[in-house]
Amino acid sequence: MASTLSFLRNFLHVFHGDERMPTLKSIANEMGISASAFHKRIHKIHNLLMSEDYANVPIQVKQGKVQFALTGFKGFKLVTVEGLHRIPRRSEQVDFPHFRSHTGSSMYYVNSVSHEMEEGEMVTTVYLDYGMWSPYWELRKSRAIELHEVPRNIRLGGDYEMKEFLFGRLHDRW
Repeated sequence: MASTLSFLRNFLHVFHGDERMPTLKSIANEMGISASAFHKRIHKIHNLLMSEDYANVPIQVKQGKVQFALTGFKGFKLVTVEGLHRIPRRSEQVDFPHFRSHTGSSMYYVNSVSHEMEEGEMVTTVYLDYGMWSPYWELRKSRAIELHEVPRNIRLGGDYEMKEFLFGRLHDRW
């Protein structure tokens, strides 16, 4: 069992990015065992990892980095920060005055936060949009997307284009 694990770890470590992953049959052939025997070993490994014995095994994670993806009306900027102790949550305001020349704004709100594990390191990406967060706009935007009030090309354009489309259309009715 340990030899299968070490072989898989070494074999699959080579493949990353856009490369094609090998089939289970090709891995079994390279190990010199039948595909059905290899399939049984994979099931044993899976069952072992999901058993109660391994349920409380701690996973070691290095202190990660935080990436801020700033989107302004002038452009986009990705800023990486290490050693940040507090990560802003959705709807909180963040001020980056040094990037006003790059993105056109210094005041941002947290649109979303994603956490990913990359080779034992936690990478947190905080997506920031320019302006102030509005609970009304979040509800209106969700409703417009759900009811297909906004064409896809305008949705992909961002909040400004959506507001222009929705509220401009409403003002034309009056």
